[in-house]
Amino acid sequence: AGETIRVAVFVTHGSGATFQTELPFVKLLIGSIKFSPEKGNQLNLTVENSPSSVTYVNLTSVTIFVNDRFEEAYVVEPRLPLALNPGDRCNLTCLWVWTIHQNETFTVIVNTLQGYKGKAGSYVPTYVTLRISSILFDPANPSKFNVTVTNDQSSVIPVNLTGVYITFVNGTSVGAIVLSPRLPYTLHQNETVTLVCLWDWSMYRGKEIKLTIITLERYKTSKMCKTP
Repeated sequence: AGETIRVAVFVTHGSGATFQTELPFVKLLIGSIKFSPEKGNQLNLTVENSPSSVTYVNLTSVTIFVNDRFEEAYVVEPRLPLALNPGDRCNLTCLWVWTIHQNETFTVIVNTLQGYKGKAGSYVPTYVTLRISSILFDPANPSKFNVTVTNDQSSVIPVNLTGVYITFVNGTSVGAIVLSPRLPYTLHQNETVTLVCLWDWSMYRGKEIKLTIITLERYKTSKMCKTP
C-alpha cells in the first residue's frame, strides 16, 4: 500500500502500453501489547488505522505466530468485524493462552476484510516459575503418591493450584484426586507445598509418566518420572 507500481499491457499483435500509478496508502499500526499476570489466557492490544490512510478498514481477526507456529487469538471485545476510519484506534481483548510461551518472542497480525494487515513483534515476559522438586511413590501403598511443587521467589504473583494430571507415553491423561491440601490451594512466591494425590498406580509399575500441575491462572509445570 502506498507504493508506486508500473503496469504493462501486452498484446498478441502490435505494441502494448505501460503506465505508472500509486497504490492507495493504508497502514495499520499495532501499539501497546499488554499482559496481566493473573489472566494467563488474555492478551490486550491497541490497533490504529493511520491518519494517513486513504480509507477505512474492517478488522476481522487476530493471528499469532510463535516459533513459526500459527495460533488463533479469539477477539472477545469488541465484537468483530469492526470498522476503523483513518485516525481511529481501538483496544482489542483477545483469548490466547500465553503462559506456555513465557520467555519467547512472538508476532501478532491483525487482519482486515480489505486484505490489509497490521504486524508487530513482541515478547512474553516470565511472570511465574513453578518447579516440581520431588515425586514420591510408596511401594507399600500404590494407591497414592506425593508431589512437591514450588512457586519460585522470582514469580510476581501467587498462583492457585487447581489440578494434578498424569500423562502416559501414548499421550492419554488422567486426573489425580488431591487429598491434601484442599484445592484450589494458593501457593505464594517462595513457597513450597507437598500434594498428597490419590491414584492407583499398581497397574503401571515401572512405567514412564509425566506429572503436570496446573493453576487457575493457566500456568503449569511438568516433570517426567518412573513408577517403582
